[in-house]
Amino acid sequence: MPHITQALWEELGFQGLVAKAPLPKADKEALATQKVLIVVQVNGKRRAQTEAAATASAKEIETIARQLPAVARDLAVKTVKKVIFVPGKIINFVCV
Repeated sequence: MPHITQALWEELGFQGLVAKAPLPKADKEALATQKVLIVVQVNGKRRAQTEAAATASAKEIETIARQLPAVARDLAVKTVKKVIFVPGKIINFVCV
């Protein structure tokens, strides 16, 4: 494999040995996630999922989650006792 890799390296226009080339630097901005997938539960049962900005607050995500049809249908007949939010992962409505 090293022979093929060196041939491809030269074909791409680079000089010297590929084995001695420095590793590329990671672009931290490109690695940062802009959106996260949030799972929405009612009493521990998955009802929906939604995308939200990675920087969204718990209140913003709760508002978005309450507007989802499957969640709104369940919450219309129940009283929310507690809201559990794990940033970037899940929101759970505990109902009575």
